[in-house]
Amino acid sequence: MSENPKINLKDIMSARFQNPKFVYDGKRMRNMAIRKAVDYSSAIIYHRNFTKNIPIQTTSHYDVSDHIIALKLPHHHVSSYNYSSYGTSEITNSSFAQENQMNETDQNSNQRTSMNTHSTAYDTTFTLNTKFAHASINKTRCPVNTLRWTPDGRRCISGTSTGEFTLWNGYSFNFETILQAHESAVRSMCWAPSAQFLVSGDSLGTVKYWHPSMNNIQIIQAHNESIRDICFAHSDSKFCTASDDGTIKIFDTKDCKEESSMSGHGWDVRVAQWHPYKSLIASGGKDNLIKLWDPRMHTEILTLHIHKNTVLALKWLTRNSSDSVCNYLLTGGKDQVIKMVDIRTFKEVCTYKGHRKEVTALCAHPTINNMFVSGGAEGTIYYWQSFKEEPVATTTEHEGTIWCIDYHPLGHIMASGSVDQSVRFWIRNRPGLGDGESVEVEDSEEGVNVQRIPGLL
Repeated sequence: MSENPKINLKDIMSARFQNPKFVYDGKRMRNMAIRKAVDYSSAIIYHRNFTKNIPIQTTSHYDVSDHIIALKLPHHHVSSYNYSSYGTSEITNSSFAQENQMNETDQNSNQRTSMNTHSTAYDTTFTLNTKFAHASINKTRCPVNTLRWTPDGRRCISGTSTGEFTLWNGYSFNFETILQAHESAVRSMCWAPSAQFLVSGDSLGTVKYWHPSMNNIQIIQAHNESIRDICFAHSDSKFCTASDDGTIKIFDTKDCKEESSMSGHGWDVRVAQWHPYKSLIASGGKDNLIKLWDPRMHTEILTLHIHKNTVLALKWLTRNSSDSVCNYLLTGGKDQVIKMVDIRTFKEVCTYKGHRKEVTALCAHPTINNMFVSGGAEGTIYYWQSFKEEPVATTTEHEGTIWCIDYHPLGHIMASGSVDQSVRFWIRNRPGLGDGESVEVEDSEEGVNVQRIPGLL
């Protein structure tokens, strides 16, 4: 009678784990994603030491967030207009003549730095955001029509052709959240000067108020057609809208009520920007005209015939927050040039050439008074300095028309949105490195690798 062989459990378990399918090969784990981040310390320290910060002045009368939320039936009272909310200066030809006599010449005023004694403030090596950092794309791809940084710089909000707001992290540029903000394409966005709320407009002519937490607090049917631009006055009390219906409308922020509608453009109004501190609105449209308006009297002041085609972009060239001088208006359009107009003399003072297609976006640097950028239909970003007709630098990363550009509040990061369905972030070059240069790595005497930056010992 044969005996059954003894079964050794240790041998069975050992053989099982010696099977290749149970052996961990070290390749099944996903690699850790490396995310680029921005060090805020240097920019904040520089901003604190070499700029003069002036806080936004608001009054309790226009602390409007709670009022807008509780608002049900707004009433319109003509007698309650506060003309000081429109601006601080009279807008007449005589006032411009007096102001022109009191101000210094154009070239001297632009060559003088308002960042005190630091000579590197205007060195383009340190100030140009020409280094591509990151491209952020929605899961559902769609063109980006507008974008804005939050006042604290922690996030960048993009508005898309599907009516969505996408929030991108301002440090690592990764996706944070998305919400269905409008029923049609988002066309414009603007933060209130006090940073208490955001106002946005869409292709159906609807204006919506948004709390910083991205809760919708009020809705206005402002126009019958697409809203192309929104801009606040120097305080939260008023804002203006430009629309394809050919009108510019002024709204009372507190009552959410239309105050006036200004007609004068013969066609669609593409842009309208309120002067940072004057009672003055500048607008441009498909009729190739630049018009200046008095928002208090709701009348047209002047028409400028400086473009040969549709005006697509318009910005006031402001000095930084420590200076109140703002005498220049930048305009760009389908004629592929950027014009600078002096509002004291109502004359063109400089023409910037370099675009190969339409000028579709303009943005002034928030802290450097003589620098601005522009975006074109060819997907290129151009960097300019005042009274220099040729661009200082260019970057080409977008594959389609650039519709929007916005600087971080400190100016060390720039974001751009395009038809190519991406939001791209741009930062300053590392010290000592120009475009296309690399860091050399050598062995030190101690045998440890060290980096030697070109140009430095």
